[in-house]
Amino acid sequence: MTKPRAFSRLAAYLFVSVLLALGIAALVFVGVRSVLTNRMYDRVMSEAYQQQRSDESLASLQQFVDEQHLRISQVSRLQEWEKSHPYTITTVSTASRLLYSTGMGTSDMLPLEEDGPVDLLIGSLPLRFSDGQAGVYFYHTDEARYEAMITAGTGIGAFALFVALLMIPINRKLRYIKRLRGDLKILEGGDLNYAITLQGRDELYDLARGVEEMRLSLIRQQREREAAQQANAELVTAVSHDLRTPLTSLMGYMDLVVDGKYQSEQERRHFLTSARAKAYQIKELSDKLFDYFYVFSREEDAELARQDADILLGQMLDEFMMALDSQGFRVESSLSELNGDMLANPSLMLRAFDNLQGNIRKYADPQTEVWVSCGRDGQQAVLRVENAIAADHRRQESTNIGLKTCDRVFQYHGGTFETHENGDRFEAVIRLPLIPRQTSGRRNTA
Repeated sequence: MTKPRAFSRLAAYLFVSVLLALGIAALVFVGVRSVLTNRMYDRVMSEAYQQQRSDESLASLQQFVDEQHLRISQVSRLQEWEKSHPYTITTVSTASRLLYSTGMGTSDMLPLEEDGPVDLLIGSLPLRFSDGQAGVYFYHTDEARYEAMITAGTGIGAFALFVALLMIPINRKLRYIKRLRGDLKILEGGDLNYAITLQGRDELYDLARGVEEMRLSLIRQQREREAAQQANAELVTAVSHDLRTPLTSLMGYMDLVVDGKYQSEQERRHFLTSARAKAYQIKELSDKLFDYFYVFSREEDAELARQDADILLGQMLDEFMMALDSQGFRVESSLSELNGDMLANPSLMLRAFDNLQGNIRKYADPQTEVWVSCGRDGQQAVLRVENAIAADHRRQESTNIGLKTCDRVFQYHGGTFETHENGDRFEAVIRLPLIPRQTSGRRNTA
């Protein structure tokens, strides 16, 4: 039994697809974010941008101070304005004192040195209060805002790219599944000649291959069934023809007896004897026909069981040769051990050998020996039966019902049955598959 895989090929395919899509999306994310961030820093850190932002902040802050009528002592209220400007750091000073700085309360402010303004006043912009003027310095951290925006936008784009890349292999599989569904609908419609599309090397491929093998099997079964029906029809036609001749003769002889159209008692007995012979001929033919169709009808119900090939075939051949010997035939044999098992139904096998025996009994020359051999050829058991054809039967036509029965039986066992005629010689070759024995040491006891 095959050990189940912990990771299926389809799952591995999807996993690799996810990794590839994720890797490409990550590379695109890092690359695009790096380029956009560098460009953003170049712009944000430029003197022109800082000056523009300082002018905008000063105008907004001055408007807030004017609307609120703030005095210098109320400078701490600038925190209200900073709430709407989170990316701006504001410092307000006079020449002698630090009045306000972002994040610091007025109690934290330190007095400036008395000898003059500090560096904070360098580059400061004038901010007018209702009771005086102070210098204001702005430092803008817009790069944090823009960097967050770039990260978010690039992340969304990279995620969209990841999804798009992942959908390529998924859509490929979905299209294949859709194709398989269409193929199956065509098969459901009865078109067995439509081949299933095979693609990939995963579980979907295995499924499609299984369906394709089933389709081919159904085609083979259909052809075999049609061939069997054709063979049966031909057989019935041939048997009907073969039955008509002895039946006509039988009716003719019986009419002569019933109508009293005989000259003597001896002639009457001759008519009755001939009629009986024709009746037996009809019975023999009908028995063979019955046997053929019996085997045909029983094949599906016949179970094949594991058998010791040496024991089974040994018994079959022993009975086969003893039956021929009792009929006056000289049998020469060459039997070797097969050392293997086989799947067989003894009942069907016996019928096949009985039919082969009957064919030899009817057509073989009893003055010439019958050769029987059995041996192993690779993984097959090979049986050969050879005999001379009687002179009065060499040109006799026959329906070969018995041989056809043999062919059906041995084919059912997975083997072959071949017959050859070479001049006055007839040969039957049987090949049956062998399997290794379950246990060793068993001998042919037949």
